[in-house]
Amino acid sequence: MPPFIIYQNNEQMIGDIQRALSIVGAYNKTQSATLNSIQDLSNALMTISGCSLSDEQLQQIKDMRVLNDENDIKVELISQEIACNMEFLQQLRKDIFALSGCVDLTSEEIGNLSGAALKQRLVNLFYICSVKANYLKEGYLKRIELILNIHSLTNNINVDEVLRNTTIEIKYNTLEDSTEMLNLVNGLQDIVS
Repeated sequence: MPPFIIYQNNEQMIGDIQRALSIVGAYNKTQSATLNSIQDLSNALMTISGCSLSDEQLQQIKDMRVLNDENDIKVELISQEIACNMEFLQQLRKDIFALSGCVDLTSEEIGNLSGAALKQRLVNLFYICSVKANYLKEGYLKRIELILNIHSLTNNINVDEVLRNTTIEIKYNTLEDSTEMLNLVNGLQDIVS
């Protein structure tokens, strides 16, 4: 059996969204219920009482969507009330991001932040990234160790020494606000020589 390396995601060894799956399910059900309510409204039945209409008149009502008669006619739509679920959906959405430890990058307030303020807002995300990077490095080192052990069978190498001297560097793509940095440097120009 060939060896395999586990690349952990976190200490619990579960996916990031795993803790929020039940809320994701509730979000989906709420959206589905809202769409069903809208569809039910479009399938509502019209009742007309107080008169008798011919087939031609019914077709005219259907085509023109207008009823014009001088008699005491009562027209009603029989349908289910559409529940306003938007607030509930928004709360579920916030809960999903909170439980999964992710930042909602589609939030309106994120778009209005400066680079420094955005970095501050993303501190938790950077922490999660560093934890994941450490688990990834650990997996890479195990993989390198396996390769070195096989390589040491035919070559004279000290596996422990090579592993001690091995460094793995993970670089992040980060957001930088160069305008803020330039303003800071320009402000220091008269102070620092």
